[in-house]
Amino acid sequence: MNTPAIRVSERIFLLDCGRKYFTPTWIKKLINEISAIGYNTINIHFADLMGIRLESKRYPWLAGGDHTLCSFGRAHGMPENNEKYLTQDEMRDIVVYAKAKGIDVIPSLDTPGHMTYAIKKYKNHCGRDIGASYHKNG
Repeated sequence: MNTPAIRVSERIFLLDCGRKYFTPTWIKKLINEISAIGYNTINIHFADLMGIRLESKRYPWLAGGDHTLCSFGRAHGMPENNEKYLTQDEMRDIVVYAKAKGIDVIPSLDTPGHMTYAIKKYKNHCGRDIGASYHKNG
């Protein structure tokens, strides 16, 4: 029995940059690959429990990552703070590149949940623990 092909308008690939840094060159190669197999959208997820991988002009100390916030990172001796992130200019370039390949870009930030990294960076930078403000019992 032949199953008819399902036609969908959006074919989205999710790239999680919050947990791991990817270079602009690597992301462009991914865009080439997903374009070639029929995807038309990439969701670039910038923030998660372990990092915010997009430059902030207002809060420059916030960008980067911290692999000690996951059991995998701690267990494998990952560096405490991996400061790699995409700059706003790099992201603009990626969006232009993606558009030329027929790929839309959807940026995403996982908030207000998954704020462990942001709360830790705020405490380190500002000297105040705001974690209780986000905790279900706080």
